Order: sequence, then C-alpha cells, then structure tokens
Amino acid sequence: MRKLLLGLVFAMFTSVAYADYTMVVPQKPGGGTSVWAEIVAKELEKYLGENINIKHIPGARDIPGFNKWHNEMRDDDKVIMVSHGGNGVAFLQEEVDYDYRQYESIGLMNLNIIAGKRIGEDMTTPSFAAGSGQTPEAYAMAMLICGPSHYGIMYYATCFKKKVKWIKGMGGSERRLAFKRGELTGTRENPAAYKKHVEPDTNAEIWFHHGILQADVHTQMILTIQAFSLKNYTSKSGEHIL
Repeated sequence: MRKLLLGLVFAMFTSVAYADYTMVVPQKPGGGTSVWAEIVAKELEKYLGENINIKHIPGARDIPGFNKWHNEMRDDDKVIMVSHGGNGVAFLQEEVDYDYRQYESIGLMNLNIIAGKRIGEDMTTPSFAAGSGQTPEAYAMAMLICGPSHYGIMYYATCFKKKVKWIKGMGGSERRLAFKRGELTGTRENPAAYKKHVEPDTNAEIWFHHGILQADVHTQMILTIQAFSLKNYTSKSGEHIL
C-alpha cells in the first residue's frame, strides 16, 4: 500500500503542448487549492528548470476532476494530481473512483488549524460540522477515537462513520452558533478565528491542533515549500500525487 495523503495540497493543468509537467486541480481557477497550486508550480519551476502547467477540471464538490485523473491520466508520469481535504473526506465517506491507497505522496502542505471542544463532553462520540478541507480533522478524530490499529484505512473509515456525528450543510456562522449553544461538541478554526470565536467561550477548550502553530496562537503562518525533484521521483507505476 502506498503512502496515504493526509491533508490538503495543490495542482492544475493549462494544456500547453510543450509542458514538462502538468498539475491537475479539481476545481475552477481562483479556488484555494488552485491558488496554492499556482504558487507551488511557480516555485518548483525554479528548481526543476522545466515548465509546470495547470489543468483545471472543475465539477461538483471537486470530485469529477480527481475521478478523471484517476481513470485517464494517472499512468502519465508527468501528470500530477493536486488534491485537498474535501477529496479526502469524499474518499472516506462516499463511493468515488479514486483511491488514495494506490498513490504515492510527493508533497504535503501544513495548515494552522485548531480544533476546539465543549468542556465535559464525551469526545468518543463527537458531533462535528462537516466541510471541505477538513480531512486532517477527520483523520485526527479517527486516530483519537479509534486508537492505534493494524487493520488499515477501512477500519478507520468504518469506525469514523460509526462514532462521529458528521453534520453536513452548515455554514461558518451557523456552525459557530451551534457550537456555542452546545449543539455541536467540536469545532475547528484557524488561529485568528479561534481566538475570536472559541477562546472567549468559558465552556470551550482546545481539543487538538495540527500544522505549524506558534505557542501564542498568533495568526502568522509559517509555510515551508520544499522542492521535490520530480524527475527522480517517478514511481514504478508512473503515478504522482501531491
């Protein structure tokens, strides 16, 4: 089993015939994953000395683009898939064509995200608002609740579905209000939003956090972009995934 991608990352594709590499982004230009893909592609070109072009394949909840890459492009060793948290959540909870277990990760972007919880609540069966980009939280909850296991990803996926009340359709304001009223036992925010919406709540406390986080929880994000030599990182099957 190949490395499973644990968090969000980026890529895209603007079809140019002479492209050395193509990054496929499963959303339209201007989205968060798309913007990050452009930044990474520009930086990587400096180290590779080759062109990296971006192909956008938008679709409902960014799933069709990933399916298309899996079904039609993954055998091309110069086409890289850039996925994000929403793709990971769909893989855990829905029937999709793509399968992270078949790919090899060549990059990961850390984010500053803090998960808060209601004080005194039983967090072995938490209620949490679902949303795109929350794969790291979903994995963290599965590990915390289901414990270490040698049974593999399907064990965690089954355990997650059984233990976590994953509530869909909540916007940011609705989610924050539901957490404040105790209708949700867990929530997640970036550091600035956490300080504003969760920290002042005397009934809330930190559950866990991920990413590169300064001790004072200020909003500065430290992001290190590491250049990978794609030419020397082609797997036997020719598959790349960010």
